[in-house]
Formats: sequence, C-alpha cells, structure tokens
Amino acid sequence: MSKATNPSPVSASASVSPTITASTVGTNAVQYVQELHKASYRLRDAINELNSLIDNVTDDSSSKASIKRNVCDFKRCIIPAMDKIADTIACCATHLTPYAGFGTKRACDRMEREDKKKIVDASNKRKSPDIQMLTHYITPAKPGSSSPSHKRHCPPRQISRANSAQDKTSESIVLPSAANGIMYRKLEVCKLLEKIDKSKRGKVMNEIIAQKLVGCSRSTLYLLFKKYCDGELVLDTDWHGRGRAPTVDTSGVKSITAKMQADDGRAFGSQDVNSLIVEHLKEKRIEAGFKPIDVPDKLPNSTLKIYEAQLAMQPELAIVDKTNRKTNTRYTAENSIIASFNLLLVIAATHFIEVPKLDPQVERDMRSLPDSTRQLLDLVTDASGVPMAPISPSLISSTDESTEYIFSGSTSNKRQATFRLASKSSLNSKNTSSIYSINEGMDMSGFRVKLTHTFNGTGGYAPVFVTVSGFSDYDLPFDGNMLVVKIPGLCVGGGIGSNDDIGYVCFTKKKKGVEKERFEYYHKHVLAPFIESNRRIYHGFDSNDGAEVPDNLTAVSWFDGDMSQVKAAASERITHLARN
Repeated sequence: MSKATNPSPVSASASVSPTITASTVGTNAVQYVQELHKASYRLRDAINELNSLIDNVTDDSSSKASIKRNVCDFKRCIIPAMDKIADTIACCATHLTPYAGFGTKRACDRMEREDKKKIVDASNKRKSPDIQMLTHYITPAKPGSSSPSHKRHCPPRQISRANSAQDKTSESIVLPSAANGIMYRKLEVCKLLEKIDKSKRGKVMNEIIAQKLVGCSRSTLYLLFKKYCDGELVLDTDWHGRGRAPTVDTSGVKSITAKMQADDGRAFGSQDVNSLIVEHLKEKRIEAGFKPIDVPDKLPNSTLKIYEAQLAMQPELAIVDKTNRKTNTRYTAENSIIASFNLLLVIAATHFIEVPKLDPQVERDMRSLPDSTRQLLDLVTDASGVPMAPISPSLISSTDESTEYIFSGSTSNKRQATFRLASKSSLNSKNTSSIYSINEGMDMSGFRVKLTHTFNGTGGYAPVFVTVSGFSDYDLPFDGNMLVVKIPGLCVGGGIGSNDDIGYVCFTKKKKGVEKERFEYYHKHVLAPFIESNRRIYHGFDSNDGAEVPDNLTAVSWFDGDMSQVKAAASERITHLARN
C-alpha cells in the first residue's frame, strides 16, 4: 500500500526525532527506551485501525460513506503515524547502539541493500518489492533453502519461450561454474573473457548476462573488461550495483571476520580493525597483480566506524566491555614460536629422568596414551639413548599468587552502583559542584592481601600462605621485616593432610628486599615440606631419615617470572631446594 501524497494535518514531514532533554547517558537511554515502547503502543493502535478498515471493506453491508471515512482516517492519521514510528525507531536505534550511531545506520543500510538483492525477484509481477521484503520478514527462509520470493511466477508458456531462446543462444557455449557457485566476481569474469577468442567474446558476454552470472549490464561488463585489458586495477570483489564501490565488500567483511575468529581470545579495538581492513585491501591489490601503494595506513574515521558496526553485526562476533590488557612483550612471549620451543626444551631437560629399566606400570600407562601425548618422551628417549621415565605428577608443583582486596563490612550497596538518580538541577551545576553519594561502608579502607598457592600434578594443595603487606615500623614495632603467624586449621586439608595442619599469615613491612625474604621463607617452610610429604605419602620415602633422595623421586617446581621469586630460588641460603 503506497504512502498518502495528499496534504494532511499530520504529514510525513512532521515526524521528528524524539526530544531528549537530559544530559547523562543513562537518562538518555531510559528516555529512548520509553520512546520505543510508546512507538510500539501507537503501532498496535494502527494495527487495530487497519483491521477495522479491512473488516469494513469486506463487509457487504458497509456503506460507501463509512468506507470513505475509514480511508480518509487512514491517509490523514495512520500513514503519517507509521512514518513517525519508523523515524522514532531509527533515531532510538542510532543513539542506543554501543558503536558510533551513524556508522551503525550506514552499516544497516548496506546490509539492507544486500538483503534486497538476495530476496527481491524483479521478474515477480504479482508481488511488489516491498511485499516481498515484508513476506520474507514475517516468514524468513530456513538456512540452506532459497527464499519463496525467488520463485518465478510466470505462465508455463513464457517459461518455455525463455528456455527455447536460451537454448538457441547457448547451443555451443558452455560456461564454467562460478567459484562461489552463484556469480562470477569481477576479476574472475575478466580472466574468463581474456581466454575467449575475440570473435566469440560478444556471444559469451551475452550468455553470461542471460544466465545472470554477473551483477551488471552488458555495457558495464564491456567497460570493466576494457579497463582490465588496459592494465587498470580491477579488484576481485562482489558486484555492488550503482554508485561508488564500498571499501570492503560483503565477502571481504566475512574474510576479516574469519581472521578475527582465528585469533581466539583476543578483543579487537578500532586500531586493530583499521589494521585488518588495510591488510585486506593490500591483499586484494596483490592478488590483482598490483603493488598496494595506494592503500592508506589510516582509514577515514567515518569509514572505520561503518565497518566496526558491520563487523559487530556478524553472528560470529560479539561485543565485550571488559578485557585484560596485555603488553606487547607478554603477547609476543605467549605467541612466540621460539618461546614455545624453549619451553619444550626446559620440559624435556627437567621432567624426564634416566632409569635402568622402565617400571612395568609406567610403561603400560605410557602405551595407553595417544602418540601425540607420548611423542616428547619418545624424542627424549631417542636423543639420550637410554630408558627415560617421566617424573611422577605428585612431584611436579606450580606456585602462583593472587591478590585480593580485603576490608571489613559488606558490599551491600554495590548493586546500587550501576546507576543512581539525581535532580536535573544538579546536572546543570555539576561543573561547579560535583554530584556525590555517601559511602557508608568500609570498602575504601582495606588491605591488599596476597594468597600464595602451590598445587601438584595430582591435585594436592600446599598449606595456605597469606601475606598482608605495606605496614610501617610503627605498625610492626620490631627489628625484622616480617612477622609470620602459624594458625592450626588454616589449611582445609592442604590437599594431602588433615584440617588440623598449619596455615600461615605473614605481615610484612614496606621495605626493600622484603619480597625476596618472604619467598625464601615460603620455600623453606611451605614448599620443601610439601614436596617431602608428597614423597612420604605417595612413594613411601622419608627424607627426614637422612637418606639421599633417589633420582626417580626428583621433584620439579614451577613459579612465575616475578624477580623476587627468581632471586629467592637462586639464593645460596636455600640449599635445601637443591637437595629436594
């Protein structure tokens, strides 16, 4: 049904964007949501009126005057109201998007044009393009099946004539299938025409157009091929229709999305998206046989925002609001082939020991593992030339620290921190008088507490070691740098002991070298006894008897790269680690 063109009291030009008077993001969002709900209510009113109009028109007893009155109401009120609803929805969507609003609008416009190309069948004379789009909107096609609107609605005689004409044209012309199975891309069709004899090239062009293997007219195809023959740049991109070609076509967006998916765990910002697009544009020019000297290193901000929004709409990607920031050094270390190779060398040199003969139980366990899991043991055995056995999982431990913020009280007001209410007069004076809230909790008067964790390969957990740092000489009035308190029961079994084992709480002063001293204490009083208890419980060996630790009970302990831990491990004062 078309729009009313007659002047009316509420014309389409009167539909304006909703008026938002607040100046905070949260209040604006609430008002935009309110406008959306209001638009949905008016849309329901319009639906009710349309149903009444249909009932009146289809009722044989209805008078012409009542039908005319309904039609006048339809032109005067319903059409302008729906026009205003459409503008309101578009305006609210622009402001509620997490990305730059107008970039999202442009991206949606582009995707709408792509959808129309796929859905609308221009040869369908029964349904207008608008009706075809509406039909697809309420009954979308299932994945993998074509849309109902693509089916031709022609009489059998017209179809047979078209087929007979096509048979005459394509009698001696067999075209190869398109690479994507649908249409030739620009560079693809140019390379195909280049191989055709010049005398037959016109017929081949006609056949390509007849089979709808390109998205343009014959003249456009001829100009494109002439441009290719003259040595000008022709990119391997999709057909975009009239107007300037997009910087990145739909297949290019899919290609960039695949690259982002391949980099699992990484979040991409504006600079990263810019780099991916620039890299894609350079690749396209290299594929076409040109050097990418015309590709700028920085895209215009408006263009970048459009593609950020278009990428955000891809079903494979999601928007995140929090990420863990990594330095380039850490990222390189985590993704470096050299670093991975070095880690394998360290494991190969430290996690396998020479034995006179492999234990039958260990040998059976190794044979039951997949080849890929057993590969490193086989390589070490081949390199050494003697039987090698892996170190027992109970003797492989890892130490790491986590930091918690501890304070007295509760965070009962934390749920209210997502938003607060303030008078609009407060907003007008916020430049001279800040907007504040009263904090009645103790969450701003706490300590940062470190928890040192050590686990072994069998799930054993060393005794708890808690460190409260940052005290002064006034807080801890003694000559040393730290105070260690042993607390029975602060252990939760320790993974191998009982709930009566001892846990540790360490209070340290804010002085140089205290971290190294703390780790030395941890290694001597927590880590080494933990390793000894594992030997005693799992292997029946007690080093307290004075016996030397055999090679097959060698222990390996991992810790992170904190320099205080490295210095503590290398200290001559903890020679007990070498014995263990």
